[in-house]
Amino acid sequence: MRFFSTAALVAALFATTVIAGMEQMAAVLPSCALDCMMTSVSQSSCEPTDQRCLCKDAHYTAVLQKCVVSSCTIRESLMANAGLGKDMWTLPFDNITHVLYVYFWDELLYLSILPLTKISICCFYLRIFPSRTFRTATYVAIALNVCYLVAFVLISVFQCRPLPGAWHRWDGEENYKCNHINAQGWAAAVLNMILDIFVMVLPLRQIYHLNLSVKRKSYVICMFSLGIFVTLISILRLNSLIHFASTTNLTWDYVTVGYWSTIECHVGVICACLPAIRSLLRRVSPRLFGDTEPVKSSYAMNSHSRENGSRSAGIPAQSKSAGREFYPLDEVDTSDEARLHHPYPV
Repeated sequence: MRFFSTAALVAALFATTVIAGMEQMAAVLPSCALDCMMTSVSQSSCEPTDQRCLCKDAHYTAVLQKCVVSSCTIRESLMANAGLGKDMWTLPFDNITHVLYVYFWDELLYLSILPLTKISICCFYLRIFPSRTFRTATYVAIALNVCYLVAFVLISVFQCRPLPGAWHRWDGEENYKCNHINAQGWAAAVLNMILDIFVMVLPLRQIYHLNLSVKRKSYVICMFSLGIFVTLISILRLNSLIHFASTTNLTWDYVTVGYWSTIECHVGVICACLPAIRSLLRRVSPRLFGDTEPVKSSYAMNSHSRENGSRSAGIPAQSKSAGREFYPLDEVDTSDEARLHHPYPV
């Protein structure tokens, strides 16, 4: 008799605990989420009170997610914390809006940095290679990058009408008209890769005909190899754009896009600064980065006597036998004194 009384008491306590848990859940979750949970549990092999079994049931999770997405608003879906979208659901709604607001401005900076970096590299080409055909091609590359900058910055600024929809559209409560963000991101990435390759291969023919030592050519090869690395990063970044606009967890899926975008911008700037970095390193450590062997070249050099301890400030004269209008890339002295006596061609 005592056994049955004890069993009844345990059952009553268990039922009370379950009811209390259900009441607490009903007080926290929206009604649409509760309806979806009841519908999903009926299609699961787990008991309604077996939370561990339900969490491991992939079919239950899939049915619940589909029901919540179709029945609840986005804000109600985020309140229904049933193991879906963990990162985004841990944030207050205002924080999600703030994240998208910051992301909006970061996107504009990203779309500006990429073409400006390539334009700076093209300007460096113009100071080194005076060939008329090459300079025309370089100006075309600059014009294409300017068009890319203006076009995609304007498209990103007006991606939603009105403008605040870019960081408020996530909750789906307002009627904002927005572009297809995923298609926009892919178009910007693909065109940027094409411009990367164009700018990277532009000076290869000119460099091929330079009479440089093996050491100097290795520096130039390293510089353009890093340009290939920027292109590889752009390709890897495309993989992160697959979930760019279709994600239901913005604060998690946008992290990968941000990582690759940041790396791409930084490596591009480093690539553009490599020629100046070499000049700086040559001043810091002339034995390691200076000229250690003569260069056999058909170009004439106007130089001061090395016995007086002065360095060459001349620019190599144009070779008539070579039949090309360009100066050796690594033999141009960029010091202030050299510029006063031998200004660069415009």
